[in-house]
Amino acid sequence: MYPDPLAFNPQRFAPENRVNGMNQIPDPAFGFGRRVCPGRYLAYDSLWIVVASVLAVYNISKEIDETGAVKEPVVEFTPHLLSHPMPFGCTITPRSAAARRLIAQTELDT
Repeated sequence: MYPDPLAFNPQRFAPENRVNGMNQIPDPAFGFGRRVCPGRYLAYDSLWIVVASVLAVYNISKEIDETGAVKEPVVEFTPHLLSHPMPFGCTITPRSAAARRLIAQTELDT
């Protein structure tokens, strides 16, 4: 897509690659052309709300092993068109007592 994809070049994302503020590089997860998914913006916005909500109430940190040492995660990705990270360990804890109550209330509501 770009002449030198590994080089740091923020200009490649300049306005000439955007229409109405949206990046016009197609996302293979939602298809292309006439058959592009009409719900992709709803999916992006819903995903943003979920991620923002999780980050608002949880601390996510590196995994701690049985000896109490911090384990560095291994950065590996699947080799597919829709690549994603391989499973890795982490520690997820509520940010506060108020967050813990909010999580408990959400569990009761569902």
